[in-house]
Amino acid sequence: MQALPESRQQTFEEIYGPPENFLEIEVKNPQTHGSSPRNMYTSYEIHTRTNIPAFKLRHSVVRRRYSDFEYFRDILERESARVTIPPLPGKVFTNRFSDDVIEHRREGLQRFLQIVVGHPLLQTGSKVLGAFIQDPNWDRNDMARMIKRDDEQNDNWKRGLFASKSLKALFDSVFLFLSIELSTSSQHTERVGQAGMQRIEKFSALSRQRSTTPEVYTCMGCPAHTKDAWGTSFV
Repeated sequence: MQALPESRQQTFEEIYGPPENFLEIEVKNPQTHGSSPRNMYTSYEIHTRTNIPAFKLRHSVVRRRYSDFEYFRDILERESARVTIPPLPGKVFTNRFSDDVIEHRREGLQRFLQIVVGHPLLQTGSKVLGAFIQDPNWDRNDMARMIKRDDEQNDNWKRGLFASKSLKALFDSVFLFLSIELSTSSQHTERVGQAGMQRIEKFSALSRQRSTTPEVYTCMGCPAHTKDAWGTSFV
């Protein structure tokens, strides 16, 4: 009887360490900046802990304001057409810096990031996701320039594709025209050939009839003469 293999005892790290593809993201520590209502805004810390290879850092802390989240979401929608990007918490126009409003916005921003960062297509396909949640030097103006450059490259590619398609369509049209002309010419030649053969056959039949049927010539007071098809006269 075959002995059962001995089970391997798990190590402490395997039991209590983070699981494979671990990802945890939090939005916390809101901080209000500015001294007058016209230039005041609130920023939030984004804490990320992960062992997913798509992200460069296992642990990071960055700070972003609400308008950064808006810009980040717009970029995600532009570059990820196959993914539905969740909404951000709505804008607030009164009591924007009250504790209740700030806490409500913090919770909404955290839910937004948890959905976005946890999506596998965005983890591997987005050019801005990792930088937004981990790069302390992230700047939306740099992102705008990068997106503009990518858009120009895409436009050039589309124009090249359109030109190649137009050239192909031109070749297809010329080929179709030549095919129709050749077909029409062939049909015309065939009709002319058939008509010519019919005339030749008719002429041959007439010639055979003339060669086998003697012609009779008569004149007043003359005996009847006959001529064969070769013009020989005989009485």
